Amino acid sequence: MQKRTFDLKTELYNLFSNYENKYGVQINCGNIVEGLFNLAVKNAGKKIDVVFNERDFVKLGSTVTMGLKKACAEFSTLVLESFESEQTVNKSFFNFRGDIVIAVGDNDFVSLTSYYSSIQKKQCYVVLTEPCYENILLNYVKIPINGVPLVIDITPIKEVFVDLDIISKAPIKAFSKAFISAMSKLVTLIDYKFKCLVTGKEFDYKSYQNIKKAISIVAGINSYENKRDVLIYAQAVFSIEKQSGEVLNASSIEMYADSLSILSPEVCEGERLLYAMRDIISIYEMFFTNDLFDLLTYPNYNEDIKRLEKNTGRASSYYLKNLNIPSPYRIRIINKI
Repeated sequence: MQKRTFDLKTELYNLFSNYENKYGVQINCGNIVEGLFNLAVKNAGKKIDVVFNERDFVKLGSTVTMGLKKACAEFSTLVLESFESEQTVNKSFFNFRGDIVIAVGDNDFVSLTSYYSSIQKKQCYVVLTEPCYENILLNYVKIPINGVPLVIDITPIKEVFVDLDIISKAPIKAFSKAFISAMSKLVTLIDYKFKCLVTGKEFDYKSYQNIKKAISIVAGINSYENKRDVLIYAQAVFSIEKQSGEVLNASSIEMYADSLSILSPEVCEGERLLYAMRDIISIYEMFFTNDLFDLLTYPNYNEDIKRLEKNTGRASSYYLKNLNIPSPYRIRIINKI
């Protein structure tokens, strides 16, 4: 069978173009030079600090500054040598003098820069150089302060510029782990449906479908010749959806896998996710009625409650209370989600 080519750039463009954020953060996946030119024009008269780590200054320095020069913006360039972590940084580097800060770098670097710009009440924009979007689309950051990881409220980043050519060429650091992590989201989808069923919260169908689509593509990864691109897309979907909604924040599998790291620190993260996936599916099948388990595998639980009530004559409260009848379901559940 001839393998297909996954169109990463088109899929990422569609994902970012339709992105909505409750904090007003936008993702711009157009031309970086043009994007920064427009940014400078909109903020005419304001001084701009452009902050790089050394590695990304070599790669993107001329591209980023080109748009600002074209707009005749007043800007200064700050380059941090050998950035490794918060502990290794001289804090005086982040004493910004301009009105606007543009951080260019990977996730750790731009998160730290957004933290210091927020303290100084500066507007912060980001040019991201790797396919990792955690920690930059919210109103807080997670960074180590004096070696202690802390969650700190910040003024949200105004806009994230993503160069699809750069992102699409980024390496996957742990291929097998990325694949297992993507497939483990199957359990998270069940968790989310169950949470909505029990609490009565509105079902986020759009977010659910985006995640389900990414999982389905990863499940068929062997039919693509460019497997790396499939995983880069899936990671982007999961990272953005985790920060945008509640679907991926209802995950039992991640908590379970974290507990395994304490009990069995010698087991790698990918294997912990596999163990957690197997055990949690077994727990689900033990405690749910056949009807309820069937219910959790459909995309719209409200319609399914009505369907099951009509067919069985049972009230919806039955499905919330009767959770202790063993089910014959096995790992076939993965094929039904």
